Amino acid sequence: PGFTPPATPAGYQRFVTPILTGLPSGSDTIRCQWIMAPPTEDMYVTAVAGEQSKGGHHIVLYANKVVEDVGTSRDCTVDDMLQIGFLGAIGGEGMSTTSGQIPDGVAFKIPKGRALMANTHFINATPASFDGQGVIDVKFVDRAAVKQVADLFTSLNTTFEVPAGKAGTADANCVFGADMSFFRFANHMHGYGSSVYSEVVHGDGSKQDLVRDDHWLAEQMFDFRFENWPLDKPLVIKKGETLHTHCEWQNSTAGVLSFPSEMCVIFGFFVPGSGGQIVCQDGSWPSGR
Repeated sequence: PGFTPPATPAGYQRFVTPILTGLPSGSDTIRCQWIMAPPTEDMYVTAVAGEQSKGGHHIVLYANKVVEDVGTSRDCTVDDMLQIGFLGAIGGEGMSTTSGQIPDGVAFKIPKGRALMANTHFINATPASFDGQGVIDVKFVDRAAVKQVADLFTSLNTTFEVPAGKAGTADANCVFGADMSFFRFANHMHGYGSSVYSEVVHGDGSKQDLVRDDHWLAEQMFDFRFENWPLDKPLVIKKGETLHTHCEWQNSTAGVLSFPSEMCVIFGFFVPGSGGQIVCQDGSWPSGR
C-alpha cells in the first residue's frame, strides 16, 4: 500500500521483490531476495531501471550460483555474496547501468543455471516502522546483439573508523593480480565524505589520476560522477600495478563512522567479462583471479 512505481519501460521485464514487513525505526536492513529461477540458456542484460518504496537505498541485481526458490527473502550470507556476477543496479550503489550508460553492444551475462537475486537495502530514518518493497526492470537482449560481456570490479576499505565529531581519512590499495581493461570508473562515499581521489600507481612509481572528487557532494552517493574511456582505447591496469583510493570525511555525528554506513570505494566496469565480479577488499586480491 502506498507504493506506486511508474509503468514498466518499453522493452523491459519487471520483477517485483518480496515485501519486507515492519522495518523498525532506526533500522538498516539488507536482504538477499530470489526473483527468477535459473535459465536453461545464457541470458544477457544491457540495462536496468526500477523503483523502491520509502527508505529504499539500493537494489543490486546479481546472477547467483546459490539457487533458492523464487520469493525467498533472507539475510545474505558470505556464500551468497561470493558466487555472484553483477548485472545492474538502482539507488545508492546503482544508477550505473541504466539505459544509455553502458556502451552499445556491451552486456552483463546470466550464465545458465544461475538464479536471479536482488540485494535490497532499506534505511528507516523515521520514528515509525514501515514496509519496504521494490521493482527492478531488466532489459534482456539476444546474444547476437552482444559484442562484449562486461563485469564489475570494486576496491574498498572496510576497516576505517572516524571518531565522533572528528575528521578522518582512509586508503584502499589493491595490487592487481592480472591485466584488466576498463571503460568507466567512479568513486563512492556516503553523506559525510569531504573528498576522495583514485589513482593508478605504475611499476616505476609514477601516478595516473583516475577519478578525483576534491569536494565530495552528499548527492553523489546516488548520482555517480564517472570517468569514461572508449571501448577501443580502454584504461589498462597491468598486473602488479596498484589502484589507490584516498578518502576523507568530516564526522558531524555523535557516533563513530564505519563501514557500511560510510564507504571508501572505487568501482569500475571491465571487458572482457571474467565470469563474475571481482572485489578487492582491504587490499586482498581474490585468489584464483
